[in-house]
Amino acid sequence: MTKTGNSKKAHAVSGAGEPDAKTRIIVLGGGFGGVYTARHLEKHCGQQPNIEIVLVSRDNFFLMYPLLFEVCSGTLEMRHCCVPIRAFLRTVRFVEATVQRIDLDRRVVHTAA
Repeated sequence: MTKTGNSKKAHAVSGAGEPDAKTRIIVLGGGFGGVYTARHLEKHCGQQPNIEIVLVSRDNFFLMYPLLFEVCSGTLEMRHCCVPIRAFLRTVRFVEATVQRIDLDRRVVHTAA
């Protein structure tokens, strides 16, 4: 962990490891694609002890954008359109951070909290 110039903490999430280490699958983004990909992976390989699934998103909630129209019209309350990501995914490890860069050669994702 290093410090960046604006005093925010920077982290690195790695997909590579030792031969005996777990296989780490990193999903970037907490939108529809990222959350449902993580949920699908959790369903199909989340029970395997040698696989770790990590979801990295800057927000700790999943917002259902198609329902925002209902909020504006007064039909729904805002709390009915948001789901906490940690509650939505049971075994996926969640990291709340912003992705700064991806190093494909070293298989590392650099994030800032």
